[in-house]
Amino acid sequence: MGTMFTLNTDSAAIDAMILTKDRAIPEFSRAKQVPLARIAVIGDGTNDLPFLIDERYALIGAPANAKSEVRERVRQMRNGHVYEEEGIDAFFRFYDDARSRGATHIVSDKDGVLKIGDDERGDAFHERVGGRMGLDGPLVTVLTGSSLDQNLDFMAKYHFDQRLTQNRAVRDDPYLILAENGALHVNVLDPALTRNLAGEMDRAALGVLKGPFERAVLERAEREVLPAFGFAWSARYNDQRGKVYAPSRHLLIAGDRPKETMVTLNVPRRTAEGADFRKTPDAARFRDAVLQVMIDEAQRLGMPYHVL
Repeated sequence: MGTMFTLNTDSAAIDAMILTKDRAIPEFSRAKQVPLARIAVIGDGTNDLPFLIDERYALIGAPANAKSEVRERVRQMRNGHVYEEEGIDAFFRFYDDARSRGATHIVSDKDGVLKIGDDERGDAFHERVGGRMGLDGPLVTVLTGSSLDQNLDFMAKYHFDQRLTQNRAVRDDPYLILAENGALHVNVLDPALTRNLAGEMDRAALGVLKGPFERAVLERAEREVLPAFGFAWSARYNDQRGKVYAPSRHLLIAGDRPKETMVTLNVPRRTAEGADFRKTPDAARFRDAVLQVMIDEAQRLGMPYHVL
């Protein structure tokens, strides 16, 4: 098994994956026939760092709410800029800066940049960017670790749908959501036409990741981790109050399509009492416990891996 697996934790989830965001963008560049020097990138999390530290891009950005190590690394980049604003306000500044530097495409993280938690400003995005992107400003593509199903609500709220039909640039290139770290290219005008790149990956490695590795991780999490924190499994992505959502586990229960190229356990958004859980010390302990289970199982199965 030659493929190197990546294990990663951030505030929202613990992931095991084959394709990472830094590999997705060069593929995006080749597919679109757009030089990296005409692409601007922005992100906020440690899982974004691999694609934020390439000086070939036209511009590299991070919002004020980015992780401290992300802000530090972006500041060190020749073409990097850390904005004083948070989230989408930083993105609007970044969009104008990218345009002034001649960028034709922007690749943006979703959570932490275009939206922060429950703070969603899809109408503002559509008014400021949606109508002009690709015409008199860069075309925006969203690169996210979440699955297609987990992006449908975002796509509706941010007008990444039929409302963009009038935009000629989007009609010409409607694959604006790169889900599962770029393994799924989603057609925002017709999601049924989503391109699945999983078949081009290492099929044997993918079979191990989504077979014995995923089964063992979910079984051990249920037996060892969830009881230690008083959590139960969640059957729905939007039900993460004192519950842990794992996309693949509840495929049959909720009708969700699982992640096809990743193994993910989401960190509960809130405690059973309603407090923000992801910023607590217990959340860090939860992430560490799940990550250790993934490390143990990767070693047991002989899976080459590194921790991002």
